[in-house]
Amino acid sequence: HAGHDQGGESEKSATTVNLDSDQPVRMPSGEVYLPKTTQRLLNIRTQNTNESTVYLTLQLAGHVKADPNYQGQVQASINGRILQSDQDAPFKGQWVSKGQQLAQLTPIAGRFDQGNQQAQLEELNSALYLAENRLVMLNKLEGSVPNKSFIEARNEISSLHKRRDAVAKSLGGLEILRAPVDGTIISADVKPGQIVEEREVLFEIINPKRLRVEALSYNNDSNFKIMKAFVNNDGGEPIELKYLGRSAALKGHAVPFLFEIVQDNPSLVVEQAVELVITTSKESTGIVLPHAALVKDRKGNDTVWIHDKAEMFLERNVDWKYVDGDNVVIIKGVKNQERVVTQGATLLSQ
Repeated sequence: HAGHDQGGESEKSATTVNLDSDQPVRMPSGEVYLPKTTQRLLNIRTQNTNESTVYLTLQLAGHVKADPNYQGQVQASINGRILQSDQDAPFKGQWVSKGQQLAQLTPIAGRFDQGNQQAQLEELNSALYLAENRLVMLNKLEGSVPNKSFIEARNEISSLHKRRDAVAKSLGGLEILRAPVDGTIISADVKPGQIVEEREVLFEIINPKRLRVEALSYNNDSNFKIMKAFVNNDGGEPIELKYLGRSAALKGHAVPFLFEIVQDNPSLVVEQAVELVITTSKESTGIVLPHAALVKDRKGNDTVWIHDKAEMFLERNVDWKYVDGDNVVIIKGVKNQERVVTQGATLLSQ
């Protein structure tokens, strides 16, 4: 029996906490005793809460896209061979101006097709020779031949010239490939002597100063106005966006939103994955706190630390929503005029 008494005293002493110590202590109730000296070492900062009404935000994943108004492709209109030119071959990343020559293409055809074209060219030359001689004879009979015959002869000669030039060009004429827009070449795999097919894409050009961002929202409730939006640029200033519109059709079970990058020369590239922060027209009333005030407890729940007394802190579960990239609004779990830890909350949990 004496052993049972000693056991009771030992159990009682195990739950006794010395609050006069300079060491942090977690109480059996979950509270944390944190001396002032330790608070200064951990750089603990708190904020007095005040209830307010704010616009809610969404954080969406997006991709950078080229503006189709400032994007172009250079394709081969015929089967041909790339010719060696005096200029250096265009390369990826090169800036080109609209109308600038990129390559030269000489037409090629199979032996059968080439023979047919050559025969057609000879027939056109013969027909043109006869038509010109006929016009000479008509000129000698001027006055006794109606004007209609002169008009028909001249029109026939003009038509034969155009047809002959077209066939001759297909046999040996050059096609100049030029840039359709001002911009940077992002695709160029063309070499002298290379044989290309009709409609094959030889160059792709975009203007890196004119980009767009497409974001997908999986939120079923997309009936809201967008007040403002920006790209969360890690380590730099946020990149402002201009809202263009949303699609009326789903894309992969999500609603696509389209934005235009306002800055002239943002530090973004096409197909880069970005994070968007969108301020909506929806309002919420609660306690606005920095996002750093939120921490996870041992069960994975979102919590904040309440500065209850001078050296005592309480952990409390909360419900929250985004306000912007740095702040959240607590809609449940924090009362007005309480002190919440806004800096050092993670260290306090540890």
